Amino acid sequence: MECKTIPNVQGLDRYFSFGVKMALEEIFNEDRSLHEMALVPDIWIFTENVLTNIVPFVKEKYTGRPCIIFGTSLHQRIFSGVPGFTNMLFVPIHASFHEVKNKLGMFLRESRRDIYPRIKPISSAFRGYSFTPGERKTLSLLLSGLSPRDVAEINNVSEKTVSNYKRMAMRRFNVKNTQELVVKSQLLGMCHSAMINWFAIPGNFNDLSAYKWRR
Repeated sequence: MECKTIPNVQGLDRYFSFGVKMALEEIFNEDRSLHEMALVPDIWIFTENVLTNIVPFVKEKYTGRPCIIFGTSLHQRIFSGVPGFTNMLFVPIHASFHEVKNKLGMFLRESRRDIYPRIKPISSAFRGYSFTPGERKTLSLLLSGLSPRDVAEINNVSEKTVSNYKRMAMRRFNVKNTQELVVKSQLLGMCHSAMINWFAIPGNFNDLSAYKWRR
């Protein structure tokens, strides 16, 4: 009889998804107590090292449940520290079948006991994104697509100050460039109500070309 509690594997890479499903089947066959899980985690697979598919995918799939994410170091930077993903297991996409099975099994057994592995507690993760009103306004304008020179003129500050604010935000958000900053800011708004109006960011995240020239 098929177990309805086995997590649903979602992703664009069918070959990798098949391997994850095989690991899950073995785990649930070896530990029958997992069939009684009350809260089944989501499993997402990102095999391409790109940003454009992250936000549309999360908008469609995000449920607030514990999440197991397969991806690259880029995906780990984007999702780590986001309050909605503190109950998250990240598995490198290059992990072996044995490593995948061990990590999944451990996370699922902890999930069964309502003890979730955390990258950061929600309170400490959210506290790290505290900015002054001036910093928030500067970053909001930058993320709306304006150049540092335009933002400096609007805020009556130097371009150096704008660049310092941007570097500070990137360091706090643990991202490497403006595109990553845009995507992570959008995830923060989607997953935590206090952040929804934090940034004035364009709604179409399928086109990040406006941010490619500023690293």
